[in-house]
Amino acid sequence: AGFTITVTDASGSTASIPLSIIVKPNQADLILTSSSLAFSLAAGSAGLPTPAAVTVSSSVGSQLLSYSVTSPVSWLDVTTGGTTPGSIGVSLGPQAVTLAASTTPYQASIAVACKAPAPCAGNSQTIQVSLTVSAPPPTLSVPTSLISFSSTSDNPQPAAQTLTVRNTGGGSIGIRSIAAADGWVAVSGTPGSLAAATSSDVAVSVNPAGLPPGYYQSTISVATSIGSVTVPVALLIARGQTMNVSPAGAQFIAPGSSSFAVSTAGNSSLSWAAAVLSGSPWLSVSTPAGTSSGSSAGSVFYAIDPVAAAALAPGTYYGIVAVSSGGAINSPQNFEVVFTVPPAGSITALDPEPSGLLFLTTAGGTAPPESVAVNTGAPIAWQASVATSVGSNWLSVGPATGRATPASAGQSSVSVNTAGLAAGVYTGGVSYGANGFVRTVNVTLIVQPVLPRATPVSNCSPSKLVATQTRLPANFGAAIGLPQPLSILLTDNCGNLIPDGKVSATFSTGDAPIPLVVADSQSSIYSGTWTPRTTGTQVTVTATALQAPSLAAGVSSVTGQVTQSSVPVLAPHGILHVFAPGIGGAVAPGTIVQIFGTNLANTTASATAIPLPTSLSGTSVTIAGRPAPLYFVSPAQINAQVPFEVAPGASYQVQVTSQQGVTTPDSVTITAAAPGVATLSSGLAIAQHPDGTLVNETSPARPGEFVVLYLAGLGGTDNSVATGAASPSASLAKPVAPVTVTLNGANVPVAFAGLTPGLVGLYQINLQIPSGAPSGDLPLVVSQAGATSNTALLAIHQ
Repeated sequence: AGFTITVTDASGSTASIPLSIIVKPNQADLILTSSSLAFSLAAGSAGLPTPAAVTVSSSVGSQLLSYSVTSPVSWLDVTTGGTTPGSIGVSLGPQAVTLAASTTPYQASIAVACKAPAPCAGNSQTIQVSLTVSAPPPTLSVPTSLISFSSTSDNPQPAAQTLTVRNTGGGSIGIRSIAAADGWVAVSGTPGSLAAATSSDVAVSVNPAGLPPGYYQSTISVATSIGSVTVPVALLIARGQTMNVSPAGAQFIAPGSSSFAVSTAGNSSLSWAAAVLSGSPWLSVSTPAGTSSGSSAGSVFYAIDPVAAAALAPGTYYGIVAVSSGGAINSPQNFEVVFTVPPAGSITALDPEPSGLLFLTTAGGTAPPESVAVNTGAPIAWQASVATSVGSNWLSVGPATGRATPASAGQSSVSVNTAGLAAGVYTGGVSYGANGFVRTVNVTLIVQPVLPRATPVSNCSPSKLVATQTRLPANFGAAIGLPQPLSILLTDNCGNLIPDGKVSATFSTGDAPIPLVVADSQSSIYSGTWTPRTTGTQVTVTATALQAPSLAAGVSSVTGQVTQSSVPVLAPHGILHVFAPGIGGAVAPGTIVQIFGTNLANTTASATAIPLPTSLSGTSVTIAGRPAPLYFVSPAQINAQVPFEVAPGASYQVQVTSQQGVTTPDSVTITAAAPGVATLSSGLAIAQHPDGTLVNETSPARPGEFVVLYLAGLGGTDNSVATGAASPSASLAKPVAPVTVTLNGANVPVAFAGLTPGLVGLYQINLQIPSGAPSGDLPLVVSQAGATSNTALLAIHQ
């Protein structure tokens, strides 16, 4: 049928748009998420690029389809489950590494065709695949910008993480050494070399035993045949008991419920309270109080009320569950809930919960079925199918079709059948599809001669780790800036829980790796929060688990896509000292900090009055749950003051709220003192002569002359000053921690150190240039409470 749409503007001008509607009699279409894939490979590479996945669904509602996939070239591997909804796994085969470098990409195509039933017979789609084989030089990459550890003074425990070193180019890189600068850091597992497109994980461990409470910083130097890289390492030994929430947030497209863990690193039990902050009546908490210990984490259960959610207008809503405890130095800890209400009539995705299942049983035994809820933001009809990567016909789902609404999730049951299966580890997936979206629940089946979740009998010897992703489905859909929980259930291939492994997550987009940690000593769930910062239609999240040399690593990879959004996002480790902005550096109460990210504010604005405001152009910042005074806001940077009331000796959460939303919490470490000297881009200290003019190389300081230096981060003062308020002039505020200054390596007496009268958060030091000081740009360092400043240069002339 043919129609015409007429559009009239305000001036009366019109335009016609022809519209044709074609009705296909009893015809089904295949829906693919991608019609083209591109791979790149370094010639002679020992490693292969990350595999891709193309989801396939049908347009016939609840009807199931089957399809066949053909690959015309030997260097391409294609795997498929054979039914929709599902996904096609596309990867380079071993023969790809034998291909010669070429300026012209190698080409292939994958034909996806419906075989049955009748409505789709003859329907087909094509996926074009290109492979670029180049001969690049070797390139060293260390994606981790900071390795951070934390412990407590009453329970100092060794800890370990992995540092990944990569050759992202061609050729080979010789590893000369990977070494730590300080004795409390140890490195093991250094490789001898890195072939093209390969990586190696190095174990980095710390032992806080014998170290007093405080914040320690060190470095790891990676020296190779093509250059060196230095990675900062930080260790916080908190002066009191701390708590953490894990993950830090979650997002929902339909009303639902879930939980998060509250853990503590101290020896004592910790009582806490949980409450929803005002402004989110659609969010509730069913565990308003609880207790955590080092051996057993507490849980907070929360829910989105379907009645309240139904009354919300379309949009994205943010809720905060605050967990507070009088026994934790870093209280409160916030958990962020993001709830999206789609516009009426929009095409929405679905969200299966849980996103991963583990079945444990004996050979020939049975395991009870597991339930999966199909959540949705709008009424949908969904389909379900299964696929297995190892073994066949052991995985099933029922029913194969169903309906779901925001108020009533669809329900399905996933079962396994071990008949005919030998002992081993089997993986597969259950795919749920609707509206062209497919989400796949990760399924792991461990078949061993053991009782489920019990001690193995003598004839089961563990040989490898098994990692199951339980919070991120395969074929996932994520968005920039929104919190995405990651959760790995870690066992060995005998079904034993592994509470002492090392698990890290890496991302094919280049997002910084994140460690996944257990909440307590009894858990085998390793969790963390991924905040996507890079878009991609083929994004692979890989969790790698290590424990002991006798057990092979466990790897879990899922592929999906990350889309653009306008929500605010904090840069990783992007809360920095204004005058000493080193990654991993600590700050003191009252310090001026720079906060970096994207979409942090709609416009650029500066404070015009003192006391400083806590909101500028709709943007605000909280540090340790307290509003932070703002000097300046812009889309990419905020300058704020750390509240003086924040107690030193712990890491605290930082969150930014803008008109576009709320950031996932990040953290900053607060210490008693973190001196930073204000300098010019040349490295010269911003210093003044007695007449107020600047000290520089054309107007240097003279021996015997008094000069004034400006700083931030000298911490609390003897005369308390309100956060955001002007420093007093009648009764000067001096830092509690004594300050020392060295010039050209020699101590210099300090005439005055304290807050600069009339300004906010700015300190000054008045000192006299020693009579014997030589001429030149002399290095100047400020020390306080065991912390040292950046090195500034002071121009002096005899």
